[in-house]
Amino acid sequence: MRHTIEETRRWSSEAKVTEASYPDFAAKNGGNIVVSRCVKGRSGIPRSLYLSTDVRFEALNDSYRKRCALPYERATTVIVASEPLTDISEDAESGPSNRIGQMDRSLNVEFIPII
Repeated sequence: MRHTIEETRRWSSEAKVTEASYPDFAAKNGGNIVVSRCVKGRSGIPRSLYLSTDVRFEALNDSYRKRCALPYERATTVIVASEPLTDISEDAESGPSNRIGQMDRSLNVEFIPII
């Protein structure tokens, strides 16, 4: 993943692209998943990436708002999305900028810097 992002950055430089580019990717190999949230260029703000764990939706008092239910035991689900799944900020964690997120079969999530 890191190599792919570095290559897209190099190609943009060679092509003299001056606008911001957002080489965001997601890939899996059958057991592990990697995602990226990065930007190259002037804006300095990458597109959004959110993670939600143990997602089970329950209706709140009104039927239009949803809330992720609290986990019963340990993490059983990780959802990666470009936007939060609900309007409650605690239901999703924003992925850090210019990082690659790695998730394994045990649902461990680690973000590493893109060099």
